[in-house]
Amino acid sequence: EPEAAAEPWSRLVALDPNRELDPVNFPPKVVQGFEQVRVEVMAHPKGTLVIDAPESATVHIDGLKTEDRSMKLLPGAHFVVVRTDDLGQQADRVMVSSASKTVWTADRQTTLTGGDSGQSELLYRALGEYLDVDFVLLAGTYGDNKAGMQFFEPRTGSFSKVVVVDADSDPVSSLTDGMPMLANYVSEAGTLRPDRVARQVLAVDLSTNALLTDLLLDPEPLGEIREVTRKTPWYLWAGVAAVAAGGAAGLALALQSEEPPPNRSPDDPDEPAAVDPNQGVILVEVP
Repeated sequence: EPEAAAEPWSRLVALDPNRELDPVNFPPKVVQGFEQVRVEVMAHPKGTLVIDAPESATVHIDGLKTEDRSMKLLPGAHFVVVRTDDLGQQADRVMVSSASKTVWTADRQTTLTGGDSGQSELLYRALGEYLDVDFVLLAGTYGDNKAGMQFFEPRTGSFSKVVVVDADSDPVSSLTDGMPMLANYVSEAGTLRPDRVARQVLAVDLSTNALLTDLLLDPEPLGEIREVTRKTPWYLWAGVAAVAAGGAAGLALALQSEEPPPNRSPDDPDEPAAVDPNQGVILVEVP
């Protein structure tokens, strides 16, 4: 459905202009359609975003860590997260216009605190209930070059077991390869299989979660959840991600690797412990 995909593809390009779809993971029609949208979006004049923050601050733009305080970005909404010793963690959604300069000042923004696994569980539950979806997909990287993903089912309050894959140099592609296994955790009735339920919860880091930051700053779900037809394969894009599995709908979000501790769960050494890795959240609605 090229017309339905054009909008999330455009958003993907705006958030991650260098991302290209791997033809190994996507059919030719999808790759061709994405490239066409990418060319059109990249033709728009860029604007400049200047980050006014202390030199020691850690800056993430659209989920990607950067040392550059003055960046050329495509027009539209971009997500800024800044960590400083004095001001804590702050986040904002900034509108960048073509051929213009926008200055974002750290001390004028609302402070957000990072969450541990307990806080993350409450956040996932709140998102699932507020947006009225069937599943929340948690996905991201953790120590030892690994990536993990799991489902949260708001209706039952259950979390699935964690699927673990090697992150390699491209965590998003690795997560894409692991999606079919996670899809098998959903029964034919569209619910989480009882034998795939677990107590472990992956933690979240807002600095690499542009979509979740946006929802917290402006919790308006209208237009964010997009239905797709049945027999649609899984799609996962870096920078933003959209997922569809056997008739699902998805939201978009940035994923990026950082440096979380390489701990292990005492109950299952093959699964990652619930530490504070950089994670992603994709909201999934099953018709």
